[in-house]
Amino acid sequence: MSTAATAIAGMTATGPHGTVRTAEHARIMTFLDARGEGRTSLVELTGDPGYGKTRLLTAVAGEARRRGVDVLRARCTETRTGESFHPFIEAFTSWRPSGTTLLAPATAFIRALAAAADMLDDTSTSRCRLFAELRSLYGDCLAAAPGGLLLLFDDFHFADRASVDLLEVLARWPLVEALPVVVAHRQRQVPAWMHVTIQAGVELGAVEQIRLAALTLQQSAELLGLPGRAPGLADLHERGAGNPLYLTALAEQEAGGGDDGRADGFGHAPSAGPSDHWARTTLGVRLLAETTPLGATQRLVARAAAVLGDTFTVDAVAAVAQLDRAEACRALRELRARDLVRATPGGELAFRHPLVGRCLYGQTDPCWQVGAHRRALEYLRTGPAAPTLPARHAERSGPRGPAGVGVGLTAREREVARLAAQGLRTRDIAGRLRVSPRTVDTHLAHIYGKLGVSSRVELVRLLSVAP
Repeated sequence: MSTAATAIAGMTATGPHGTVRTAEHARIMTFLDARGEGRTSLVELTGDPGYGKTRLLTAVAGEARRRGVDVLRARCTETRTGESFHPFIEAFTSWRPSGTTLLAPATAFIRALAAAADMLDDTSTSRCRLFAELRSLYGDCLAAAPGGLLLLFDDFHFADRASVDLLEVLARWPLVEALPVVVAHRQRQVPAWMHVTIQAGVELGAVEQIRLAALTLQQSAELLGLPGRAPGLADLHERGAGNPLYLTALAEQEAGGGDDGRADGFGHAPSAGPSDHWARTTLGVRLLAETTPLGATQRLVARAAAVLGDTFTVDAVAAVAQLDRAEACRALRELRARDLVRATPGGELAFRHPLVGRCLYGQTDPCWQVGAHRRALEYLRTGPAAPTLPARHAERSGPRGPAGVGVGLTAREREVARLAAQGLRTRDIAGRLRVSPRTVDTHLAHIYGKLGVSSRVELVRLLSVAP
């Protein structure tokens, strides 16, 4: 076990503000400091899932409260995307600076937001009046907060259109007292219309963009509370792809002596641990929660992709899921829209990180897995881009021995494989089957090619793996 993994004890270290994203933290706080300049400070915070957006928002909230600012937070959810102004209503409903009752300006603003939903489809003139009224009520709320207000919206890619329109109004026509707002979202999941609106704000100078990048090696060391040259740190950093969520999960798992997250090239662990290991971890619960809204076909396609491993194609997924290509393509398009699946530089597809596929694989019914691996094996043998090691699917395609592994072998090839697995030499097999040793060698060459092995030792290992 590496020093890096041993150092993990359930909690990770952070910077002085509760996050290793110190530069981004400082930039956001400058906008809070500028609230007296009479402009709306709207910050767009983007980054991949697990990059630490929520933790950064928490650090900003803590620092703002220490400065006497009232912080209002809300998290947008997919199930509420159709509810107009839902992040604003959630945030202001929680605003109780006195600790007991909701302030009158907040109550008036919430009621206006709730009533406004029925007026959004009116004429453009009515909409202008509506948003002007909401802007005025918002100003009343600001006046009731002597120390200022800070709005933090998380998962804003799930925000409703009315909320985005209101933010646009506040950014284009700022109040006398500035309104610092930070919206955090996953850029790959932002609807096109929202992206256009935000980009227009950037061009007008009303929106400041902060993009979280992958952690540097030094930031990974700080996150894990380790010196920069700790043994095993660089390996963890690389396998975690600089993603704080994956990095800490891998380190904690390695410290516990479990599956260390190294895949065998097909997205599966080479260790003897249970296949559902990652699905049962905290990380697994979090990642699998993203698949909850998936329909039956999308879920089937995701599991078929997980069986195929690190990379896969539309045709391979269709074969394993037993769907026509068009249906598989539609489902994969939805998985890409949810950023569960991404295109690779080589033109294939892959999960956004191998651990996503590992968690999905672990959640899949073991009986279904067996049939899926058999279909994958058949496709990869006959498809245009068959891999060199289909034996990894063969090892998982049912009862061991030629009957299970030998899908695609002739009856004679299965007999030769069975005898070879028993340790018989070529001339002994030839005598048993009453053929020449050269014929046995020919059969073995065909078997090796079909099963993706290169020697008798590998063949014996393949046929002797316990179910």
